[in-house]
Amino acid sequence: ASEEEAFAKGEEIRKAVEAMVVKNPNDGVDLKVTLSVGISSFLPTDRNNKDLIERADKALYQAKHSGRNRTICFKE
Repeated sequence: ASEEEAFAKGEEIRKAVEAMVVKNPNDGVDLKVTLSVGISSFLPTDRNNKDLIERADKALYQAKHSGRNRTICFKE
């Protein structure tokens, strides 16, 4: 998938999770669940999948640190 397609899919999943209603089994209270997504493209300079995963992980933590419940594509 292209970066744009991956971003769109990440947003689709994030919004679906955000719209879910989860009941706490102990007291029946509705719980709000959100999702942060980090995306990166495989680059020709990558030595292996670990390089890709490290960038996606950096994007994930950027999403969490910038307010959570968002999708971020890795940018150098």
